[in-house]
Amino acid sequence: MLSLTSFSCFVLLILSALPLSQALVNTTIDDRDPRISYVPPSSWFLDEGVNADYGGAHMRTEDPNAYATVTLKFVSFYVLAAKWPYSVTTDIEIDGGIHVLVDMRDYDSDDVGSGLSTVPYSVVASWIGTTSGEHTLRISVPVGGEYAIVDGLMQVHVLSDPSSSSGSISTKGGNNASGSRVIVGVVCAVIAIALIFLLWWFCFRRRGRNNAMNELDPPYTGGAGTPPIDDYNQDGYDGYGSSPRMVESVAPSAYRPRNRAGGVQSLASSRQDGLASVAQSVVGGPPPRGFA
Repeated sequence: MLSLTSFSCFVLLILSALPLSQALVNTTIDDRDPRISYVPPSSWFLDEGVNADYGGAHMRTEDPNAYATVTLKFVSFYVLAAKWPYSVTTDIEIDGGIHVLVDMRDYDSDDVGSGLSTVPYSVVASWIGTTSGEHTLRISVPVGGEYAIVDGLMQVHVLSDPSSSSGSISTKGGNNASGSRVIVGVVCAVIAIALIFLLWWFCFRRRGRNNAMNELDPPYTGGAGTPPIDDYNQDGYDGYGSSPRMVESVAPSAYRPRNRAGGVQSLASSRQDGLASVAQSVVGGPPPRGFA
């Protein structure tokens, strides 16, 4: 059965094992953030005046040897970009190993081969990590592709990470995905702690009830029947709530039983004497009614 001390220690253990989801925030950087390096700069072009882009513009290259790099400290990241009515893809390499192919094609429109974007920016790709760490992203034209687009990069990071503190806190697009995970984690932790508390409270209340019943009704360890004479105390009551014992100073005659036979004989004699007196007082007259 859980005690208060053991329950407190258990709750602290649960809290210490919780993930850092409560301290995670989303920060989005735009394509013109100074931390992004474009190599070579002459191969990259800024397409402005497009309302469908995050921040109103995006960076574009058609050079297969060009690339852009940025180093950030995060747990996960999401790519924000518009969609076009033709094939537009971008390759993102994470830490020189993992590749994420970003597909920005609007499949609800006919392939026209060129033109402006038809769908406003949204989350078009993501990479979900498990722990916070510093990562380097390398953005370039994929094999067989024609373009590389840099628009919005939303990072999910710990609030105290210095390399991710700048940028804008985004409430659009992919915030719902990571925000829902944070909410689910917090709700599950609260429910688990509440269930543990209810279990401890039920056990503690049940143990208190059993102790109270034992104090009010102590078990009798003697034999069956009336308790022995030695169990009576000085005030005339026994230890089990019985009535007072007989006081020895009362005269023995007070407890002498009535002679029932003698009492009946005396009552009959008195009745006969009364009838005789009535008969003597009525001389020469008829006997009283009811007497033979």
